[in-house]
Amino acid sequence: MMMMKKKKKKKLQDLDRVVDNILPHLKEGMIGSLIFKKEKEEEEEEEEEEKETEKEKARDLKNGYNNLVRLD
Repeated sequence: MMMMKKKKKKKLQDLDRVVDNILPHLKEGMIGSLIFKKEKEEEEEEEEEEKETEKEKARDLKNGYNNLVRLD
């Protein structure tokens, strides 16, 4: 009976040690993935803004060209 308790206690200690070793890495991974996800979203937003400004510039150039053609 005493041996069974010791074995179970040792197994629990081993599991606790494994969890203690792995948990910080899991937390880092989760945090890292969240940071990566946020950075990716920010990059996508910046790309969308750049596309919008390019469209606006193209529209302005087209309007300017059309205005010049009308003046001639």
